[in-house]
Amino acid sequence: RSQKHPEQHQHQGVFEARLPRETTASADTVVFSGATTATNGADSITGFAVANDILSFASVLTSGSLANGTTGTTITLASTGALATEGTSIAVATNKVYVAQVANVALIDTAAEVITALTDTGVMDAVDVAAGATAILVISGADSTTAAYVYGVVNDATATVGAGELVLIGTITTDSTTLTTANFAFYRLGN
Repeated sequence: RSQKHPEQHQHQGVFEARLPRETTASADTVVFSGATTATNGADSITGFAVANDILSFASVLTSGSLANGTTGTTITLASTGALATEGTSIAVATNKVYVAQVANVALIDTAAEVITALTDTGVMDAVDVAAGATAILVISGADSTTAAYVYGVVNDATATVGAGELVLIGTITTDSTTLTTANFAFYRLGN
């Protein structure tokens, strides 16, 4: 990447600010440009309003959708017990976004902690990202109602997610971690 301005970096001909993104009182769409720090960076998103704002993964996932079940606009979250149960898989296929809430945000606020959380006996042991999948995990902790973390996963040919295959691409400060289907977009703006 070539630096064009102290606050901007070029990615494939697109100039993208690497400053914290602040959403405003109106409806805002935060567009993620990739599932890795090389293609997206690690964004800090403040002022995200669940009633108005959208996270767009159209540039990241081909024909993306939520991996969670839904009822209307409500996203079904697995219980903390179900997330940690090794024998019952929560499958996350390629081009999927999985939304999860663990008990304690301190266990998922870095990529290394999430990789540990996905291993046997981890707090997200049941979550299985498919081998070869590109997916997104949006994770929060029940003990923090204002922070959520967006992780990009580019898994290799083995199902185990290892170092370098999962990276933090967004930290969200929000008015609520109860996201709905209306907070996610999988289409390109203008289409």
